[in-house]
Amino acid sequence: RASGRATARLLRRVPQLRLTSDLSHWVVKTERMLDTAPEQELLLGRVAPAVDHLHARVGTPQAPQVASLAESATTARAAERFYGWWEACWAAAEARSLSSRDSTLTATVEYGPAELGEDGQVLAGSYSPLDLHGRHVSGVGLDDTLAAAAAALRSRFERWHANAASRVAVLA
Repeated sequence: RASGRATARLLRRVPQLRLTSDLSHWVVKTERMLDTAPEQELLLGRVAPAVDHLHARVGTPQAPQVASLAESATTARAAERFYGWWEACWAAAEARSLSSRDSTLTATVEYGPAELGEDGQVLAGSYSPLDLHGRHVSGVGLDDTLAAAAAALRSRFERWHANAASRVAVLA
């Protein structure tokens, strides 16, 4: 897993390189939300313009993924940080589209890996962590976790996209 600085160096050497971004790995690796001014400059100025695909998974400094964005104030703050990051990637793709025909940015709502039972088989609906009794810690199984994450991402994108007129005025 690359760090932000290593990725920025690579992008300076290979500026045409396109990326798939899963910021949750960087957050958990650094054990911080990557919100210092130098990190913001690196993420927004160097990395976001190179992103073509998002792994849309919210993480915290202590966990690469959360099952529910509403489980705590810490998780809600982390979700806002990730939405801000994804919006920067959308804006970078939008800016690229003004000067080229390449404006596609895709996203995968992700949660994993699956929990395995004692027999080595994937437990049904077990992508959210299980407690010692086999119950979902978040009280939510895989299908519900992914559906909620997809709906939240879609809603955020639609809100962001609805403000296109104000962004174009700034870009012009």
